[in-house]
Amino acid sequence: MKRCSTCSSEFRFPRFNAIRKLLETRSGRCGEAANLFTCLCRALSFRARYIHDTTDHVWTEVYSESEHRWLHCDACENLCDSPLVYEKGWKKDLIFCTAFAKDHIQDVTWRYVSDFKQTKLRRNINENKYAKVIHRINQNIQAQFNQQEKQQIISF
Repeated sequence: MKRCSTCSSEFRFPRFNAIRKLLETRSGRCGEAANLFTCLCRALSFRARYIHDTTDHVWTEVYSESEHRWLHCDACENLCDSPLVYEKGWKKDLIFCTAFAKDHIQDVTWRYVSDFKQTKLRRNINENKYAKVIHRINQNIQAQFNQQEKQQIISF
């Protein structure tokens, strides 16, 4: 399987993040595709989050109410629920994959690698400190919500 053709080739057009502009231009790379797809999912009332891979790719996760889990969705590659495609198909050595939602961030690297213990060795960080930093960020994000919004986060 080839790597994202829009990411690996040189891009000669301006890059946009505004949804209206993305719909108008219909051009971009994986970042634009993920941004647009994530926003469209949210507009349709799906829980969706943007996934950033530090080895240079982005995609979306959409929460499946029927399966009670997050599904990998790569709009750039037209893939759904194929989380190992980057490691197995593209032969990428993933290090950090971070989910960005409106109410939290989360390290989701474990979902996209077949051997998370080996991946953690490549990360070369203190995993406990990293988890504490993510926890503090989530506390700061969620501190901005009112009580009803906080209850919705807890019940999820």
